[in-house]
Amino acid sequence: MFKFFKSVRWQTIVLSSAVMLCLPGFLSVAVAQQPSQTPSSQGQSGPRPKKQKLQVGAGFERYAGQNAASKMIAGGATRGPLQPIAPVEGLAFNNRPFFRWDAAPGIKSYLFELHDNTGTSDAIVYKTDVTSAQLIYPNDAPPLSPDKLYSWRVSIPGVLGTRKYGGSVSFSVLSSEDAKLIADALKKAGLVAPKTVQERLRAADVFKRYGIWYDALRSISEVLTESPEDASAKSFYDEMRKQLNLEQEQIKTAAKD
Repeated sequence: MFKFFKSVRWQTIVLSSAVMLCLPGFLSVAVAQQPSQTPSSQGQSGPRPKKQKLQVGAGFERYAGQNAASKMIAGGATRGPLQPIAPVEGLAFNNRPFFRWDAAPGIKSYLFELHDNTGTSDAIVYKTDVTSAQLIYPNDAPPLSPDKLYSWRVSIPGVLGTRKYGGSVSFSVLSSEDAKLIADALKKAGLVAPKTVQERLRAADVFKRYGIWYDALRSISEVLTESPEDASAKSFYDEMRKQLNLEQEQIKTAAKD
């Protein structure tokens, strides 16, 4: 009987030892097989879509396929007072971009803010008070780096010392390679320094065809300021706004699928 229990005890020790030796490998396999957290489960929006190649007919949006988790979706999709007149993520040829937004009735001063990157909580690169619903980025403001994302928004005083903000949209200044493509197109068309109304309309059309929103808007806005009743300029501007709204509606629809 003593021999039997001794044998059982020995077998138990051997079996326990084997389990302990195998346990680390088993645990490592189990951990390896656990599904890793996705960016969305970690509160992130995931990698940004691939940059579109700059070409004629590319549209005003720089990136396609944004999803509902993206902070950029809500930014420029809603129109109304204080809302940027710009794509959710647009392009600028001039490194001193032209910004414009929908005016708020009765308001004579706006606070313009330009942020590093796409979030409203990111560092403010530049801010200033503006007395009209537009701004040309001034020469004494910090220079903007090509192909880097920035975001901007405007606000007005709210109640009890708060501020009322419009939406935030993103943009980037063209890289040197893309900027050369546009510069060559303007040079070929004889529009390096457009002066007349017709020349500026043609320059606006070059920017529009390549999807360069900020410069197309600046060119057409200058024409409308000088010749507010110009039928061609008004039609061109209305068509730009229509195309912009259509592209943003497409983004919102894609995000719901």
